[in-house]
Amino acid sequence: MVDGRLILAVDTSQKACSVSLCRGDQTLAARSEMLERGHAERLIPMIDEIVSEQNISYRDIERLAVITGPGAYTGVRIGVATVRGLALVEKIPCLGFTALEIALAEDKVGDGTFLSTVAGRGDTLFAQRFTKSSGKVVPLDQARSITLDEARSFEVDEIIGSGRVQLGLDDEITMDHMPNCNALAQMALSGRFEDHPAEPTYFRAADALPAKVIFEIME
Repeated sequence: MVDGRLILAVDTSQKACSVSLCRGDQTLAARSEMLERGHAERLIPMIDEIVSEQNISYRDIERLAVITGPGAYTGVRIGVATVRGLALVEKIPCLGFTALEIALAEDKVGDGTFLSTVAGRGDTLFAQRFTKSSGKVVPLDQARSITLDEARSFEVDEIIGSGRVQLGLDDEITMDHMPNCNALAQMALSGRFEDHPAEPTYFRAADALPAKVIFEIME
């Protein structure tokens, strides 16, 4: 039975600023933009746009989901803080997933093993291996930071995600490399991940102390 709750999914962990509003397995509205910076300034207006477009209020949203990392520290905090603020104000259940875990709902890969990646810095990236059989995706190991050489040493059928650019498989990062917020919404509604808190996911220490981020969510 399809979960018919209204859910808002958000991702600002990398270059994309993306939001999706779904009811069950139906996407009602979605926005995605590739940004070098300015996620904080764009995210709330983007959410306001789709909420207004559907003639609903924030209190009509019944579940929230957010990508918790890995990625840019500032981007991760923007997405998580915004969603947690909305969850607190409107008392809405909120779940978090890593950009690598979104591969659990990946429908663009065939059966076999694949490496889900997120671009890192220098000669490292973030990665997690999965296997897919008869449409079911299962993780083979834990998400972690690895070197490019280690990533190249894995015997997998396919590599997905923004790390493909670091590995020289693609020329530039595009929206196709970003987490799919529609898939994120479906994972959050599946009932299989109720123990996934909306907490930032980091695999290395921050380069600087996090700045204080304050969001005012207006109805």
